[in-house]
Amino acid sequence: RVDLVVQNPQPALVVTPNGATIGVVRGTQAQAVLTLTNPGFAPATGLELRLVNEAGTGPAPAWLSLGAAAQVASFPVGGSLEIPLNAAPPASVADGVYRGRLSIAAASGGSLVVPFAVNVTQSGQGNVAFHVEDIY
Repeated sequence: RVDLVVQNPQPALVVTPNGATIGVVRGTQAQAVLTLTNPGFAPATGLELRLVNEAGTGPAPAWLSLGAAAQVASFPVGGSLEIPLNAAPPASVADGVYRGRLSIAAASGGSLVVPFAVNVTQSGQGNVAFHVEDIY
């Protein structure tokens, strides 16, 4: 006996990399580029891209923007779309790490959330720490 389940083809939305970190000096611009693909079995229709705050309850800061259309009518199977995430904090923005999410939803089904962080600094310099372990 063989049990077979047949389902309607669905889109599958995948973003690479699965997150972004941008470092930017106040009063300048910086960008990270994410790539959206659809390895599913049906086109994604009615795509909506939005930048929201870390909690997902409101918009991201106004100095963050998408370099791609916020709405895409149809996204084909095997399709690829570059999504630039632009950060241009004015000089009045306080130094710090600003976190948010890129929310992608398709009317035809499927959604995903991609986290991002923008490190804003006046000097353009920061610190880095590495934690290395030798497991052998």
